[in-house]
Amino acid sequence: NAEYLEKHPLGRAEWIKLTGIIFNKEKEADSVFSAIVTEYLSTKSLLEHSQEQASVLSGVMYGDSWYLPGGRNYASTLLSDAGYTFFWEQDTSSAFLPISFETVYNSGFNADYWIGVASYRSRTELNAGDSRYASFNAFNNAKVYSYNKLIGEKGGSVFLELRYLRPDLILKDLVKIAHPDILPEHELFFHYKLP
Repeated sequence: NAEYLEKHPLGRAEWIKLTGIIFNKEKEADSVFSAIVTEYLSTKSLLEHSQEQASVLSGVMYGDSWYLPGGRNYASTLLSDAGYTFFWEQDTSSAFLPISFETVYNSGFNADYWIGVASYRSRTELNAGDSRYASFNAFNNAKVYSYNKLIGEKGGSVFLELRYLRPDLILKDLVKIAHPDILPEHELFFHYKLP
């Protein structure tokens, strides 16, 4: 299964069709995929006339580098489709980029939101991980979000297990965070605001 090589979130979800073929459930798989595509595209279309774009920072430090999605990464596509401006959106890489803290800070210290902070569960824990994080505006304005709202029975991240299959839910979460009036009925599924 090579869904992780797909550059678009819907391309990753489309791999459910392979599962359908393997288990002789092609019609069911096609139906599920069609529903995901419909939800994703209809959510994206809600932003077509919106003039508001929130700036977003993503990722955290691992060792000496801050890893964030390149401009052609599936995560960048989700952020863009959800109406965010992303500081590395002009980058042509589809990988996660190792960037120095100073470079990230210079571009992202004033970001409106910080989404995707690995396994950190609170801003206090995030600050304990690296005290420099507290210098970001999103940190100080309490606009830091994790994708680990749901934890499985054995302690694993439900997001990391389902993210390839449910880009529609990820997109809805991202839209709800920055544009709550656009999806007033949606409750965050994968994401939550760090206390």
